Amino acid sequence: EEFPRIEVSRAAFVAGRRPTAPGGAAATDLMLHLIAERHGANLATRIADAMVWANVRGPQSRQTVSAQSRFGVRNARLVRVLAAMEANLETPLSAQEIADIAGMSPRQTERLFSRYLATTPMGFYAHLRLERARSLLMQTELSVTEVAVACGYRSLSHFAKVYRATYGHAPRRMRAVA
Repeated sequence: EEFPRIEVSRAAFVAGRRPTAPGGAAATDLMLHLIAERHGANLATRIADAMVWANVRGPQSRQTVSAQSRFGVRNARLVRVLAAMEANLETPLSAQEIADIAGMSPRQTERLFSRYLATTPMGFYAHLRLERARSLLMQTELSVTEVAVACGYRSLSHFAKVYRATYGHAPRRMRAVA
């Protein structure tokens, strides 16, 4: 948001004019990709074998941890709902939309969340939105109002109230600490 011309990508790496990779594993994949481009796939494979690098990813591989891994759940319906929640923080889904994504009734969806996450769907969603807000306050220069909007809060006062109730201090204080 501070650099509007930058294209954000979930690719494991970008091997263009300025090669870039977001982490250690992706950097290794990038180097193996560059070796394959310049010296052939056979050499890159031999190097990967020597490193005991089991899975060489291409640049189009996604560089994210799955919702399943991130939240430690295996239930396919729940994983689908969690991924949808993460993708819709700015414009939160309703309880009915969440249930529709799960392919269940709202009550069944509540039981699913209770069983696997010990909370309600909307309670978990609020947690995701507040965690994102906290991250934005610490890592960006966005105003508190912009953070509230980016996390699906229509009212700054409501955002500040739930943030304070969760973290014990106002969002502005988080900005001062960061």
